[in-house]
Amino acid sequence: MIRIIHISDLHLEKESPSFEKTAIINALVTDLKKQINENTILFFTGDLIDKGAFNFTDKPNAFFAFEKVFIAPILNENPILNGKIFVVPGNHDVYRDKIDKYSESGLKSELDNVKGLDAFIESNRLKSKHLDRLEDYKRWENDFYKRYNSKESTNFEFSYKLTLGEYKVGITCLNSSWLCKDEFDKENLLLGKNQIENSLSEIIDCQVKLALSHHPLEFFKEFDREALKTSIYRNYDIFFTGHVHELASSYTSDLLGNIFISIANSTIGDFPKERKYVNGYTIVDLEPNQKIVTHYRKFIETHGNFVPNTDIGTEDGKKSFPILKDDKLEVFEANLKIIKGIESRFCEKLNDDIIMSSSNTSVNCSIDNLFVEPTILNSPQGNLKGQDTIRYSIVHNPAQSGQP
Repeated sequence: MIRIIHISDLHLEKESPSFEKTAIINALVTDLKKQINENTILFFTGDLIDKGAFNFTDKPNAFFAFEKVFIAPILNENPILNGKIFVVPGNHDVYRDKIDKYSESGLKSELDNVKGLDAFIESNRLKSKHLDRLEDYKRWENDFYKRYNSKESTNFEFSYKLTLGEYKVGITCLNSSWLCKDEFDKENLLLGKNQIENSLSEIIDCQVKLALSHHPLEFFKEFDREALKTSIYRNYDIFFTGHVHELASSYTSDLLGNIFISIANSTIGDFPKERKYVNGYTIVDLEPNQKIVTHYRKFIETHGNFVPNTDIGTEDGKKSFPILKDDKLEVFEANLKIIKGIESRFCEKLNDDIIMSSSNTSVNCSIDNLFVEPTILNSPQGNLKGQDTIRYSIVHNPAQSGQP
């Protein structure tokens, strides 16, 4: 089983969080300790900070403040999550004062078809023209993911592979906020299927593929939305989003493919009387080719802790979604079952009867460690004789190599 913790929309307003936000972060850290195991990863789907760091004293380093306030406490209590936290930017992570309205207008009018949009993303993947609004976020993101022994993230997507249990898992972090500007973004944003295609080329060998984006699909322009829907539905097992602050989960099977979509609550942590949405997060348990079980958690401010969210209509705050079988994954699991059957039936007997012609290794002889690195030199250096030594010389001839 693969467990994904899905959190979104913290909206950190300044370096020192409010009393309410501190309370929800502390409660979240405590609650996560009871939920995390060795096969757990954590997704944060955007809006790390609030209003483009408007109230921060040190705006360029606002995202490092987010890491200190939010990510560091989680890792301190759950070090098993090191290298397993993945983040995407949201509209509030955009610095609006860096947007040039004239170049913005021209850019949006030019990018009106899939081909042109993909060409723009391809040409700007590693340079920041027209992308100044997210340069502070990207500077932090590059620093954050470098610790994963990964290649540097691009201005758009970030891809990563890891093994959880028996499965190789591919993760696609999509930048849906590179064109965010104001409250009129809905149906005006662009993501670009080139982000997805580029990431898929990195994770093509993974049995499980997960994608995360701040914005749900309905926020993109129609021509882009249709291309994105096709790519996501055909290639990914789960699509994680945030932004709307309203909890939603669905499993869809249609001509494009099978997809589970998780939209997270906000964890904004403030409690205005007119608040419309509950603060909380979602735990998604994925059993590939079998089922998805979701655990919904909500924050009770009067008690200062997280409890099962029974508002969804179940007594335990859980829902189960059966998964339609995927042919490739079904073959992989069938082969895995055969291998495990052979191991359980024959390996122990073979270990008893194994015969080695010779071995100078200290490793116990068994089927599991039959192939070990050989000892390169078995005899002490003092035992070598001069006549046993062969000397070699390597001569570099520039004239033959054609190199200086």
